[in-house]
Formats: sequence, C-alpha cells, structure tokens
Amino acid sequence: MDIVASENLVAVLLSLAGIVSFPSPTKVKKLKGVATADGLVHRKFHRLAPHQLWVTDITEHPATESKIYCCAVLDAFSRFDRWTVPRQP
Repeated sequence: MDIVASENLVAVLLSLAGIVSFPSPTKVKKLKGVATADGLVHRKFHRLAPHQLWVTDITEHPATESKIYCCAVLDAFSRFDRWTVPRQP
C-alpha cells in the first residue's frame, strides 16, 4: 500500500506522535579497499526474475539508553522487502 504524503505532513505527524530524529551525519565514511554497492552491482538494480539480487542496509540509531539497529532487505526484482528492528545487535 503506497501512501503519498509531503515531507511537511510527515514532519507534523511525527511531531504529534512525539517522534524525533537526530541529524544525519554530513559525511559518509568510505572504507578503502572494501567493495560498496557501486562496485558490486554497478548501480544496475533491474532484474528479470526474482531472487537474482537482494540488497540490504543496516542503520544504527542512537536512543536514550542504547542504540537501535534497523535492517532492511529488498529483492530488486519484486521490490518485496523485509525489515526488522532488533533489541540488540
């Protein structure tokens, strides 16, 4: 289900729910000698069948007493995704 909403509407709804975020880092560190998404799939995400390419991202978010880790996994063909927010890394 896709819901179209402006960035301002999302900001207002998050504010009303009491959800706040920390500013994102202005610079992303790249590790020398480690392959990244640019090097592994050459930015070609289109696939002709399912299960040919899965992409993932793991993000660490600081919280009041600890850190929260969010992991998203996406099948590039069907755009079917799974995500989780574990309590511990």
